Amino acid sequence: MGGESVAHLVPHYSNLLVTRTLSKAHSLAGFRVGYAVLPEALADDLNFHNDAYPLARPSQAAALATLLREDKIRDRAVQLRAWAEQLAAEPLQ
Repeated sequence: MGGESVAHLVPHYSNLLVTRTLSKAHSLAGFRVGYAVLPEALADDLNFHNDAYPLARPSQAAALATLLREDKIRDRAVQLRAWAEQLAAEPLQ
């Protein structure tokens, strides 16, 4: 299922957890932010036993701003892939 989201399956499985990082695709490397799609009961259990570090406010702000502009992120990814293909096709000098 590479490259395909399975988040739509979450309501059908009580133990399914789908995660996504915002590091590379959203240019937030170093911010260590992402999100998960999971059943509420599983989220409650994980939050109750969570010993992870808190999310810094600048990281949270950057993640929210990115998610609000997902269309621009997708457009940028298409452009970057096209540039990479163009560079790969150019002969070495």
